[in-house]
Amino acid sequence: VKMALHQRDFSLKKHVIQCGGLASVMENSFGPHGKAVLMERSGCVTITQDGIELLSSLSVCDPILDMVSRGIVDQSKQYGDGSKRAVLLLSCILRSLDKHLSSYCQVPQSVRQKMLQVLHDIKENIIPAILRLAFETGIQNYPLHNFEALGDILGKSAENFFVTKFSKLIATTLSKLFTSFIASQCNSSRDLVKLLDEISRNPVAAIVEVYNTPLLKSHVAQGFVITRNFKFLNETMSLDNVPFIFWSLVLEENEEGYSKPVIETRDHDILMSSIMYYNNLLTRCLTMLKTYSTCIIFSSVYFPDWAVLLCKKNGFSVIDMIDVDEWNFLTSKFPVNPITIVNDVASESIGLIEKLELVTLGTSQYVRLQIPRVSQVVVCGPTTSQCKQFSAAVCKFFKYVNQWLVDCLLVSNCQTALERNEFGSCTSEKFTFPTVSHQDEFSNPQTNIPSTLEKHNIDSLILTPSSDDPLPQFYSAPLGGYMALFCKYLIVNNVLGDVKKFCEITKSVTVEIFNEIPFLLFKKSRLPHERYVEYNVKFDYHIKNFFEKRDEYLLTDLFSNLKFEGHENPFQLFKILDTVIIFSQSVLRIECIMPTGCRLSQALKLNQENSDSDDYI
Repeated sequence: VKMALHQRDFSLKKHVIQCGGLASVMENSFGPHGKAVLMERSGCVTITQDGIELLSSLSVCDPILDMVSRGIVDQSKQYGDGSKRAVLLLSCILRSLDKHLSSYCQVPQSVRQKMLQVLHDIKENIIPAILRLAFETGIQNYPLHNFEALGDILGKSAENFFVTKFSKLIATTLSKLFTSFIASQCNSSRDLVKLLDEISRNPVAAIVEVYNTPLLKSHVAQGFVITRNFKFLNETMSLDNVPFIFWSLVLEENEEGYSKPVIETRDHDILMSSIMYYNNLLTRCLTMLKTYSTCIIFSSVYFPDWAVLLCKKNGFSVIDMIDVDEWNFLTSKFPVNPITIVNDVASESIGLIEKLELVTLGTSQYVRLQIPRVSQVVVCGPTTSQCKQFSAAVCKFFKYVNQWLVDCLLVSNCQTALERNEFGSCTSEKFTFPTVSHQDEFSNPQTNIPSTLEKHNIDSLILTPSSDDPLPQFYSAPLGGYMALFCKYLIVNNVLGDVKKFCEITKSVTVEIFNEIPFLLFKKSRLPHERYVEYNVKFDYHIKNFFEKRDEYLLTDLFSNLKFEGHENPFQLFKILDTVIIFSQSVLRIECIMPTGCRLSQALKLNQENSDSDDYI
C-alpha cells in the first residue's frame, strides 16, 4: 500500500499523458515525411506543417505545461526552427524519468530530487563533454571565407528546411528565392553575416507579400518595394532622380477608421479654426518644399483627404502612412531626417531617389524604389493565409541561418580562446555552449552571446583575423538524426570517460533522449523496427572504425553508406536540449510544491465557481 501511495504521489503520468498529446501532433507533422494538419481559426481554414503555428494553436489543461509550450514557441521564433524537436524531447524526458524513477524505492521521499539530480548531471556534465568531443571529431567544417561553398551549403539547407513545412514544389521555389536573394545582395561572407543580422532584426528589409497571386510569380526585385497603398502619385512627375522628404508632422489623427482633428472640441468655430491652422501650416511647408524642387512625400502619419488634395493642388505626390518597419528601413537607407516641425523644412531634409516606378503585383499597386545594392524577395500566394505562411517560412529560415553563423563564430572564437586560455567558460574539462537566459525560464529565452562576440567583433573575426588566429570555420552536420546518433554512441560505448562515474539510470535516460529523434525519423519513413536496429549497428561499426583510425575519409564513408545527406546546424540540438532540460527542471520543482492533480482540481474548482457566479448574476 505504501509503495502504491508512493508511486501515486511521485509519478509523472499526468504530465506524460498531456505532453504526449502535444508530442503526437508534432510527431504527425515531423520531418520530411510529415503530414500537414488542417486547422480552423475564426472561420478561416489553415493547412500547415509548421511547428510554431501548430504549437501556438494548441493549449494544455495544465497551466505549467501550457507556459512551457509558450516558452518553446518563443525560443523557436528566435532560432527560426526547433519547436517540434523541443516538444518531442520534452515528452521523451518526462516519459523516461517517469519510467526509471517513479518506483525508485531506494530513495524514499526524494523521487523528485533524484529526477532533478539526473537532469542536472545530464545538463552540466554529460552534454558539455559530448559537445566538446562532437565539435572536435564528429562534424564537418569549411572555411567561412569560402563564400561559394557556403552559398551552396545554404542553398541545399534551404530546400531541406522548407520541405519539412511544404510540398516539394513549394520548397524548391522558396529555396530558389533565398539563393537568388543572397546572390543579389552578397559578394562575401562578411556581406552575408551583416545582411542576415539586419534581416533577423527587421524582416521587412527582405520580404514583401503579394496576395491573390500564384507562388510561381514570386521573384527577387531590385530595389525596395513600398507595400502600403499610396494616396496620390502625380502622373506628370519625372521618375528618375526624384527629390523627396520624410514627413512625421501630424495633421490629423485616425482612430478606428475615423479621422478627427488633432485638437478635439465641440465648439464649431474652434474646430474650423484648428483645421484652418493645420491647413495653413501645411501650405507654408509645401511652399518652402517647392523652392527645393521636392516631388514626393513619404508619410509615417495619417494624411487627411484635405491635406492630400492640397498636395495634389501644389504638384506633390504622397505615399501615405508607411508601415513602421518600412519607415525605419527607408530612413536607415536614406540619410534624411523626417520633418517633425515646420522649422525642419530645409535643404538637409531633402533626399534623392535614383529611380521610382509604379508596379502592379497581383491585384494591388506598389511603388518600387531603386536603391543601390538593395533587393527584396517578392513572395506571392494564392490566398492571404498561404502568402503569410510562405513569407513567415522565409523569415524563419533567415533567422535559422543567422543563428547558425553566430554559433559557428562563437565556437571558432571559443576555440581560439581555449588555445590562449582566455575564455573562462571554455575549459579543457568542460565545454559549454550558451543557449537561453535563466532569468525567465518560461518566456522569451534569449541567446547569451558573450561580450567577445558582439556585432563589431563578429565583423572583425571575418574581416581582419589575426595572423596568429585560425580562420573562422563553418560547421555542419548531415540531416537524419546524425548528431543524436553520434552522441548516443559516445555514451553507450563509454567513449567519454566522465560518463562512467554516473549511475546507470542517468546514462539510460540520456541514451533514450538522444535516441528519440533518430527513431522518430526512421519511424516516419515506415520501415520496420528491425531495420532501425540494423541501421544502428552499421552506424556504430563505422563510428568505431573512425575513432580507431582517426581518418576523416571514414566519416565521409559513413555519410555515404548510411545515406546521410543535407546540412544542418550541428549545435542547435544541444541548444534546444539545454532549454528543454531547464523547462523540465522547472516543472519538477513546481511539482514538489503543488502536484499536477492538485493544480488541475483547483483549476476545475475555480472554473466551476466562476460559472456558478455567472449563472447567479
